[in-house]
Amino acid sequence: MAGKDLDALAKGLAEEQISRGTALKRVGATLLGGLLASIPVAAFAAPRICLTCACGVGQPCNVKSQVCTEQRGFPSQDAACAAACNQAGFKFCGGVVQTHCPKGCPA
Repeated sequence: MAGKDLDALAKGLAEEQISRGTALKRVGATLLGGLLASIPVAAFAAPRICLTCACGVGQPCNVKSQVCTEQRGFPSQDAACAAACNQAGFKFCGGVVQTHCPKGCPA
């Protein structure tokens, strides 16, 4: 797909009466735009959120502990809590409490 885009750009530049400098600027801008578009900034731009997750055992889930985990964008709150509870040796019972925590989870 990138080859077709580059071919279309080259053809468009060849048909226009433009200077080499202008052509190089357009090619550079296209390459820079593609590079910047490939960087996932949404996760870095998102504020730090702390999730307090209810973790437990049994069926239905019997809450035994609460785990705090940080989240910035992805994954979803439930997926982040499920991973944090699993790491602590429990399963996620639900009941996510979300708070803004610029300094991270409280100790």
